[in-house]
Amino acid sequence: LKAIEINKSLSHLGDINDLFCSYEIAENLAELTDIISKFEDDREKLIDKYVLKNEDGSYKTKGDQNDFGKEHKDFDKGIIDLIKEEIEISLSTFKMKDLKDGQGKAVKPPANVIKGLIGTIIVK
Repeated sequence: LKAIEINKSLSHLGDINDLFCSYEIAENLAELTDIISKFEDDREKLIDKYVLKNEDGSYKTKGDQNDFGKEHKDFDKGIIDLIKEEIEISLSTFKMKDLKDGQGKAVKPPANVIKGLIGTIIVK
């Protein structure tokens, strides 16, 4: 889940035009996109494994949610294990002072954007 938070923050930084660190941001986004995609694939496999299915193979639902019936505990455990799984990733780091626009002026992104990046991508 930390990867998702970092990915969202990096996406916001990536929206800043002519950002000096855009190469590092793009590299990090590519790395995180792959990880998030794998997480989503694994989550979909868990759903497919435990969800109750209609005769035609479509998923049964209760209201607007998938119906896992008695299998919900196994599904919940699988999701918790998936969330707790630690993945080693290599992210490019940069310093806050390196966030500059194309004219060399300092860029100060909103606090909600950089909050998830401090200590992971943005270093002292």
